[in-house]
Amino acid sequence: NRRKHGGDCAVYVGRPESPLGNPWSHKPSKYAERVPSLKLALDNYAIWLSGFLWSEIRGPVREEFDRCKELLRTHGEVHLLCFCVDALRPPVTPPQCHADIIAAMLLREVGDGVAPVTQLSLL
Repeated sequence: NRRKHGGDCAVYVGRPESPLGNPWSHKPSKYAERVPSLKLALDNYAIWLSGFLWSEIRGPVREEFDRCKELLRTHGEVHLLCFCVDALRPPVTPPQCHADIIAAMLLREVGDGVAPVTQLSLL
C-alpha cells in the first residue's frame, strides 16, 4: 500500500484522503472532475493550490501543506506519496503528477533554509 511507505517523512497527497489531492483527473474517477488531458488537470491543480496558499484563509489544504513544509525544514526531506507514481523519484518538470507541483511550491516556500541533502521524493 503506497499510503504507508516512506517512513516518518512520508505524506500521502492522493485522493480522496488527502486535502492536497487533485480534484481534477484525465481518467475516470468518482473522486475527481474529469478533464480532457493530464496537462489540464495539472494546470487546474497548480492554480487551485496557489489560491489556497496565497489566501489568508487557514484550512485543511494549507495545514497539510504546512505539515509537509515543516517535515522538509526539520528533516531535510519529505516523501510525497501518490497512487499515480510507481517508484521513488525526484520531482520533475514539466510535472507528471500533482505531487510534482506540491514539491515545486514547497521548495519555493522553504527556499534557502533547506539543507543541501534535501530530497523531495514522490512514490
